[in-house]
This record gives sequence, C-alpha cells and structure tokens, in this order.
Amino acid sequence: MRVALFDIDGTLVSMGSAAREAFVRALAETVGREVVSDGISFGGKTDPQIARELLARNNVPEDRMEAAIAETVRRYLVHFERDLPRAQGARLLPGVLELLEALARRDDVAVALLTGNVEPGARLKLGYFDLGKHFDFEVSAFGSDHHDRYRLPGIVLERARRRFGTGVAGTDLVILGDSEHDVLCGREVGARSCAVATGWTPEPTLRALGPHHLFADFSDTAAVVAAIAEGAPCPAG
Repeated sequence: MRVALFDIDGTLVSMGSAAREAFVRALAETVGREVVSDGISFGGKTDPQIARELLARNNVPEDRMEAAIAETVRRYLVHFERDLPRAQGARLLPGVLELLEALARRDDVAVALLTGNVEPGARLKLGYFDLGKHFDFEVSAFGSDHHDRYRLPGIVLERARRRFGTGVAGTDLVILGDSEHDVLCGREVGARSCAVATGWTPEPTLRALGPHHLFADFSDTAAVVAAIAEGAPCPAG
C-alpha cells in the first residue's frame, strides 16, 4: 500500500492572497496594532510556525507567545472562512482533479494530506474546490498536529499503520509538494518525494534538493500516478 501525501497550497490549489490577508488581519487583531509581514515566507511552513515568526517579528514577548499563536490561528480561521467566498484568484492547479480521480480508481494507493495548514483551514481550502472527498483525513497530518512540519511524516506513518497494518513502511509514503520542506521533511522516515514546480519554489531549487521525481505540474496524470505507485530507485540529481 502506497500512501500519497499531498501538500495543499501551491500543490493542489492557489488561494490567491486570501489566506495571507486573513492571517495578517488576525495577527493585527491579536497584537492590537498594525503589523509587519514583509519578508516572512509562508511556503512549506505550518500555520503555528508562521504565526510564531510573524509574532516574533512584531515584538511579542516569549511569555505571551503560545497564547498569541493560538489566538492568531483562531482569528485567522474566522476571517478566512468569512472571506473565502469572495477570494480573488483562487484556482485549482493543472492536472490536480484528473490525478485525484485516477488515484481514486486504484486500490493500492491511499490518498491523504501532509500539510502545514491546521485541519479546519485545510478543510476550508479543499471544500472551496470540492476536493475534500478525495482525502483520508484519519491518515493525514496537519499543522494542528505539530508546529514542526518535519514531525508530520512520523505522525502519518503511525496513523497509516493503525489504519492499514503494521507492514506499512516509511518507504511506502510519497510526499507530493511544491516547497523544499515537502522534499526534505520525510527523509528521516524514508519517505519518497515528488516535487511539483507550481508554487513559489523555483524548479532549479527543487531539482537541486534531489526529489525522487520532479514535475512542472500534474498535467501528465499517468506519469505522476506511476511515480507514486511504482516508486523510484534513487533521487534525481
């Protein structure tokens, strides 16, 4: 059994600026003033990590940090859910729907999420495009499971073994994502990586990290399905 683990932002969908704007608004309300967000990348990070970096950038003291992170994420979800129906530039990325439908026809691949989004945020984003039905949320891991994205593959592995049996190995996990963290985060458990250059990370940067497969996008359904189901002997150079 392969377990295909998809990132969301830049991999499956683009939400335009809706999520970042909601996050910055939430942060301003939490600290009670205008905030600075320039220079903070959201790519490949968990929501709690993004909140921590933004709060630290805006001089929130460490003794208030955990409470401020929780409040920022709570407010972000309120704003994002409210503003999502009017999101500008939100779009499904090339080949995504065809790929998910092809994987659904296989009985040797489970489809789940490995994302920095907290679970309610992930559900909102997928729900906007009616994609939630394609994913096994009980096997998935989210930013709400741990603030450190590099801990999420281990969480998925434990959940997959409970769901499918103890024979599931780290090498059965295939992480599909658009950032350097998607390529790197699963190596400790032996997971394979399929990078896709539809996000903010340039293709040469992804290639230099040595993913097992690298795609410009998911338009070639057969090739991506093969990369997930059949594996690869070694990373590309």
